[in-house]
Amino acid sequence: MSIHYNNYASLTDYIDRNTIYISSQFFYANKLTLIRGALIAGLAPKADLNFTKELVEWEISTMLAFFNTIFPFTIQNANELEMSERVTVAYFIGMVFAQIHMQKNYNIRHLEH
Repeated sequence: MSIHYNNYASLTDYIDRNTIYISSQFFYANKLTLIRGALIAGLAPKADLNFTKELVEWEISTMLAFFNTIFPFTIQNANELEMSERVTVAYFIGMVFAQIHMQKNYNIRHLEH
């Protein structure tokens, strides 16, 4: 599976759609990578993966319910949600992709903000 994305140097470049030197890139992942990213996203470096069963089910089911893992990647089932719920789902999916991208390209396993 892959997702196409563009790189921008600044907000102005994003608004004007001026991509930086690598105009576009492809992000390759599979369903298991997305699930692993969902479990690791936001986890502190020394934290255990000793999650409750309910939390693990929520993170996995969120990815599978709202993210179509068949090429091409798309968000699904979000139109039925209220706007704040959509934002929450999009934020979580964004965190998962940031986690996977940073780990794959920069060998940074944990992101915190």
